[in-house]
Amino acid sequence: MTYEFMLLNNRTSKYGTPQKVETFEVFARIVQNARSTRKNDTKDGPAICAPMKDNKRGNSNVLPRNWVAIDIDGGKQQKQDAAGKVYTPKGTDSLGISPQVLEALKEVLKPYSCFIYPTHSDTPTARKYRAVLALDKDLGPKDWQICTHNFCSWLMEKIPELAEQPDKLITAAIDGASYTPAQLMYTVPKEKAASLELFHGAPISTAQFTKGSKTKKKALAKIDSTAPAPEAEGFRPELKHVDPILEALTACGLILRDMGGGKYAIKCPSGEHDDGSLTSTAYFAPGSKRDNGKRYRYGAICCMHDTCKSKGRGTEAFLSMLGMEYAAYCREIDQQEANPDLFTASSGEYSTVNGVVYLSVYKVLAGKVTKGPKEALFPEIEIIGQARDPDGQGWGRLIAFRNNDGRRLEVLIQDSDLTGKGDNVREALTSSGLPLYSTGRNIARYLCDYIYNRPIVNRENPDLMPQKVAITRRGGWLGDAFITPNGVIGDSEERIYYEPAGNAKANYDQAGSIEKWRDSVGYVARYSSPLTLAICTALAAPLLSRISWLEQKSGGFHFYSTSTVGKTSIAEAAAGVYGKPSPDGGRVISWSGTANALEYVAAAHNDSLLCLDELKTAKPYEVSDIIYRLANSVGKARLDKEINLRAPATWRALWISTGELTVSQYVEQAGYTAQAGTDIRSIPIDVGMGVRVNPTDRDTLGIFEEVPPDFKKISEAFNLLSAGTRENFGVLGFKWLEYLTANAKAVKAQAELFARRFDEKAPKEIGAQQSRELNRFKLCAVAGEIATKAALTGWQEGQATDAVIKLMERYFAGLTTGTKEARRLIESLREAVQTIHKFALYGTSERAEYGYRNFEPCGFFPSEDSETGEELTDPEIKPVESAPKQKRIMFLDSVFPKLIGNYSPEAACAELIHRGLLIQNDKDPKGKLRLKAKVKANGMSGRFYTIDHDKLMNYEESD
Repeated sequence: MTYEFMLLNNRTSKYGTPQKVETFEVFARIVQNARSTRKNDTKDGPAICAPMKDNKRGNSNVLPRNWVAIDIDGGKQQKQDAAGKVYTPKGTDSLGISPQVLEALKEVLKPYSCFIYPTHSDTPTARKYRAVLALDKDLGPKDWQICTHNFCSWLMEKIPELAEQPDKLITAAIDGASYTPAQLMYTVPKEKAASLELFHGAPISTAQFTKGSKTKKKALAKIDSTAPAPEAEGFRPELKHVDPILEALTACGLILRDMGGGKYAIKCPSGEHDDGSLTSTAYFAPGSKRDNGKRYRYGAICCMHDTCKSKGRGTEAFLSMLGMEYAAYCREIDQQEANPDLFTASSGEYSTVNGVVYLSVYKVLAGKVTKGPKEALFPEIEIIGQARDPDGQGWGRLIAFRNNDGRRLEVLIQDSDLTGKGDNVREALTSSGLPLYSTGRNIARYLCDYIYNRPIVNRENPDLMPQKVAITRRGGWLGDAFITPNGVIGDSEERIYYEPAGNAKANYDQAGSIEKWRDSVGYVARYSSPLTLAICTALAAPLLSRISWLEQKSGGFHFYSTSTVGKTSIAEAAAGVYGKPSPDGGRVISWSGTANALEYVAAAHNDSLLCLDELKTAKPYEVSDIIYRLANSVGKARLDKEINLRAPATWRALWISTGELTVSQYVEQAGYTAQAGTDIRSIPIDVGMGVRVNPTDRDTLGIFEEVPPDFKKISEAFNLLSAGTRENFGVLGFKWLEYLTANAKAVKAQAELFARRFDEKAPKEIGAQQSRELNRFKLCAVAGEIATKAALTGWQEGQATDAVIKLMERYFAGLTTGTKEARRLIESLREAVQTIHKFALYGTSERAEYGYRNFEPCGFFPSEDSETGEELTDPEIKPVESAPKQKRIMFLDSVFPKLIGNYSPEAACAELIHRGLLIQNDKDPKGKLRLKAKVKANGMSGRFYTIDHDKLMNYEESD
């Protein structure tokens, strides 16, 4: 788009130099640098104005232009004489605006193509700024003046401090000269040139701000929200649109005659019976009235010709002939006519005047419906949009209002609550500070009626359809955007409202800078593999749903050591990647309080890092269950208040845990049995590296492999790590999430590249088996390398991979490929056996999904569900043997091959025989034991792959 203006040397210049630029950015740079070569920088100097005829400035010479310049100088202090007349003393200077109002102004202007800069009289205590904004088309002086007036009035509505304040005797903050078509505006003062801010938004919609012919010449008054404002007399909203059908008929030349009252005689759109005369075809435009006085809402086409009557053609068919869709047309009319300031609902007519909602209740007297007197109810409540979850369920309204403190709050109200009695809605909103001007018995119903039926209109751009809002109850990825309690990172097609499950929120606070983080935490991590792995684990969490080769999405690492080596320092450094690294509202969560709020905490940390500190504070009998629930990524199914099944909470997360023992050791030391697979889901990493500077030193370097250069003692490295973590947190994670959202395609390609490099470096005896543990290590290395490539960590390429492989080798130490494969086989069978309800009792009619068992799992298989009371066992099923000498698990032939991975059944049985787990009790004709045991009970007989239950569940690799 081309922008034209005239450049003047000073205010006395009658003639100027015409300027024509192709972009708004070039326009801004000319205004910014016009004084850069001048020796003197007095107030009078280079200025801009509208393009002028013959390049001579004057009211009669103003040419059309597509930009406006607005001076926001602050109001002027008025006085009141003895007679009560208010006046502005001559020579009174503007008061300026506060820094807070200036920031609010910038936020409002950001969506537009504009630039803003301080004027000559701007001071730190009285800010005075000029804003230059682009229009979407050229306007002549009259329309330009209307558009500027209306835009400034809208600006005062958005920022009430800019409007006139009669209670304080202060005029409006916008200089009236801004509305003068021929007004000149000075360019940026030389010493303030660097303060110009340019926003790359959209031009102002001139259609939005030139509707109607009246200009708002008086600034809007700031209304005190604590008391009802007096209603303006003669308040009547007007219909402001042209019907699309009428436009289409006109464009097609089908209008024959205007019959008045919005009724038109037309040629039939079918073209099948055009005899050149007026037909009985009639068009009723929205706004026309019927004989009974009621108004047509939508336009209608009716053709009385026999051809159309016989084919049953109605408005929908005729619109199709015009290339229009009837449903879309109706939606457009609904949107155009929607008026949140005056609408009708079941209770009566709601009107909004000066920010106060009034209701005229409908009453039936003597068979006639009448409107009662208007009653003030509450301040205006904005309906931002209809909201629902990503699955299209849980519909509600996202509303906004100002509470008693003047703060703007956004609240989600469920539609199901709005259609009930409404007392819970009233209680929730008044508790949040919504003032009520009426406290009658029906106020709750009126409140719900208003919220549910108020038209949803985009006041900034009425041409847009009503906004839809996506509700999410967990943090992390939603489409291509990343959700945090502090806001949305990345782009989203819809507005997103985050309402965390259980009101649990992950901390995403920020402090310090990415440069200082690199010079402290990032620097010392180069000399500590455990610290590098912890940071890489944090970076890897958002990649869980972006990587295809991960078998198990959620999982973690447990950093342990029997001595004080820096385990908590590792946890805090990892937590500090995304937020405040402390337990008091920060990211470090104690094991002790995790069980009860597990699901909500995990959902809040979805696609992010969860830090659990000090395993010794947890109840040993809960630990394995917590880890399994975290790894399963889904919470318990629960019932809502209506006794309906709620969707369980879900998540994807990586976690870091710390303790003096491994998880299994801690559980078993307390006398409990650790569930099989606990350590696979939370991989134990011994962070006591055992490195000493000198062999005779008593103390080790803790989590470090060497003393970082320039440090004499390892304590200096710990001090730098502690200070860096405490002073610089959240910035790395924010930059990392920005990078992931802006480079989604590149990240996938980088992940594949660094994964291949990891496989090349990893020892072959480890890398040959793609296990869950190995892939978790690999994911962390890949994340660290991508972040390094993005210049976020300050590390050298390959550092993350080398550190992760070093710790992976320690974890897999002593295991050959064969033993790893066997361990995975045993783990798979254990997991299957743990779902004991899938194994039927042999010798009964119980349905078998995986196979059979010869025992009743009475110790941990309840007869009824603890939450619902539903009976789980069939009373007709009787055990084969109440107390078998040997508990056996028998796998069906269709299931066993699915549980043994890459093994053949024969090779799997060989491994199980080697470990004494497979039961063989029958020989073939050659005298060789068969792989399948023969089982008989209650007349049933069969052969199955049979396992000793107790040996399997208690098997350890060291055996």
